[in-house]
Amino acid sequence: MTDGEINPPTEGEIKPRKVVSFGSITCREYPVTLGDHPDCGCGPPLTIEWDHVETKSMSVDEYEEEKPRRRSLDQMVLPESYRLSLVKKCAGLSDTEIKLVVDGVKRTQKQRRMTYALLPYANTEYMFEKLGRKARKMISI
Repeated sequence: MTDGEINPPTEGEIKPRKVVSFGSITCREYPVTLGDHPDCGCGPPLTIEWDHVETKSMSVDEYEEEKPRRRSLDQMVLPESYRLSLVKKCAGLSDTEIKLVVDGVKRTQKQRRMTYALLPYANTEYMFEKLGRKARKMISI
């Protein structure tokens, strides 16, 4: 046998068992604040802050026993009025601050709609830009 050569185990040898185990998990809670994601249909978008406020450690078995039932997609959507009151209460923001963010989100949504509408013309625009560069190059020669 040479260095680096691997031989399969013979009949008398025992293969080592691979074992995976989990110790404990840590759950963190994050404060909710005003977000900027343009996918929010109406009202203020929410996000979480960077710093967590509470940490709870437990075993995986404890977590599996205590965890709430999985929510459906419909249950995860928060109504506009609830998000608005949450932002006012938790983040302490004024109506003016919230309106500025909502207006920015609407502006971004409008830009996305415009981009999507013009997407079929992107190749044509690229060809005209390329043609213009070639024409300027020919003129400057």
